[in-house]
Amino acid sequence: MITLYIAQSLDGYIAGPKGEIDFLDKVDDPEGKEDYGYAAFLVTVDVIVMGRKTWDFVVSTGTWHYAGKESWVLTRQTGLKPMADERFAPFDAQQWRTKGRQGHVWVVGGGEVNKLFLENNLFDRLVISTIPVLLGDGLPCFPAGFPRSDWKLASTRTYPSGLLQTVHVRA
Repeated sequence: MITLYIAQSLDGYIAGPKGEIDFLDKVDDPEGKEDYGYAAFLVTVDVIVMGRKTWDFVVSTGTWHYAGKESWVLTRQTGLKPMADERFAPFDAQQWRTKGRQGHVWVVGGGEVNKLFLENNLFDRLVISTIPVLLGDGLPCFPAGFPRSDWKLASTRTYPSGLLQTVHVRA
């Protein structure tokens, strides 16, 4: 199974125009009691994949949050040095189709990676947490140019913070 598990603004952006993600702070729980299902989701994941720009951001935080998980960074750039034990490779639809049959793959993002997976009909499930903020501009969760695909709403959950989490599965 291949799952996109991601947060976006109300108007569909995963980051502001300069990559800023401070809008996520709107739903941050300072007491650490609410993780919006993240911990439960993470234990189901076998493989993590992200784009190079997302990896750049993760590296800038100084903490690798995916220890113990097979991790991939999609890039054509060479000479990158892993922060932990992540691997670097260009996108290969067949590789991801196979990995999705062998275990649970989490697509972390960003938008261009999401588009590649949509173009190749690879997602089985979309878990989208929508933050009640309108950014007006930024990096879209789903950049234009992928083919139409139909989805069925499997569940919704609202939180006191205003976050809305929807789960969609292939129709």
